[in-house]
Amino acid sequence: MLLRSVERSWFIPLASIILLQSEGNYTRVHFDGASPFILRSLNALESRLPVSHFFRASRTQIINTRFIQHVEEYFAGTMLVTLPGHKVEVSRRRGTWFKKMTSL
Repeated sequence: MLLRSVERSWFIPLASIILLQSEGNYTRVHFDGASPFILRSLNALESRLPVSHFFRASRTQIINTRFIQHVEEYFAGTMLVTLPGHKVEVSRRRGTWFKKMTSL
């Protein structure tokens, strides 16, 4: 995937993306120790990602399921997913789908 920020461009394999986080109309992409702002919305990037490896955890975050280290029940029916260097809360609405997807 080719990612462009204001400062530079990266060509990275999808498999190296750990987490995508929405920040307004931009998206912060976390991969290989880098986390640049990309001038695209999370929705635009989501349409380019394979659903077999990427999961929309909430309105503002998409995780790469290959990087999941730990999953635990969290507050008020949500789940907390641990990724390398990140903890992501899976919303209640998405939690049901996540449990089916991961056979929890």
